Amino acid sequence: MKKDFILKTKKANILRISTFSVDENVMSPCLIYAHGFKGFKDWGFVPYVGNYFSNRGFFVITFNFSHNGVGESLTEFDELEKFAKKHNFS
Repeated sequence: MKKDFILKTKKANILRISTFSVDENVMSPCLIYAHGFKGFKDWGFVPYVGNYFSNRGFFVITFNFSHNGVGESLTEFDELEKFAKKHNFS
């Protein structure tokens, strides 16, 4: 079963999170999947990874970094201004 969450940070940035589990009432080892550069949680093989490992007894967490460039659409690179700020630490 997949569940989606939104977490707002102290600086009002948004983290979009998905969890995958077969049974919510069972304690399971947790696997956190962090995508790479230009990746996002709802693209390519990432949802399959969540399902694959949850079907094998893991509680899986996938998420989008707050400045990865993907917003509400979940599948489009539509927050270019945030992606551009990604490496500006000032």
